[in-house]
Parts: sequence; structure tokens; C-alpha cells
Amino acid sequence: MNLDLLTVMLWGSVRDPIFWIVGAIFGWDIERKFSKSVWFFIGAGTVWGGIRAAIYLSLGEELGLTGTIGIIGICVALMCAFGITVRAIRIFYVRP
Repeated sequence: MNLDLLTVMLWGSVRDPIFWIVGAIFGWDIERKFSKSVWFFIGAGTVWGGIRAAIYLSLGEELGLTGTIGIIGICVALMCAFGITVRAIRIFYVRP
């Protein structure tokens, strides 16, 4: 896996509407415990990353095990970062 492919995967993930929608939905609920929210982010990022890896593989890209784990890792990291950011912003604006 080269740097160009990694860049394409990263920017493709950021442009994916599933990322924005699911991250906002899971990050929006501030009544849920933080640790439970993080587990939701990890689970959602893993499923989303698995879907993205399957799409790349179906298009003929040869990712291998490292590439597949890499794209899933990117998706989990992005989902956690965005979900926690949404949650933090919502806590800042909702609670006095």
C-alpha cells in the first residue's frame, strides 16, 4: 500500500456521507455515558471501514491484510474523532 492509495482512502472516507451522518447521530446524545458512546463510535467505524474495504476490493484494488486493517483503522479513528467532537460541542452549548 503506497501513500497515494492511503491519501485516496482518507479523503474518500471524509467525503462519505455515512461518516457525517452516523458520527453526528451517535455524538449528539449527551445523556449516554461517554464510554458507551466511544464503543458506539468504534463499532460504527469498524462496520463503516469494513464496508469501504469491501467496496475497494470489489473494484479490483489489491489491499491485502495490511490495507484492509489500515482502512478500517482510518475509519475508526475518523468516527471517534468526529463523534467526540460533536459530543463536546453539544455539551458546551447545551449545558450551562
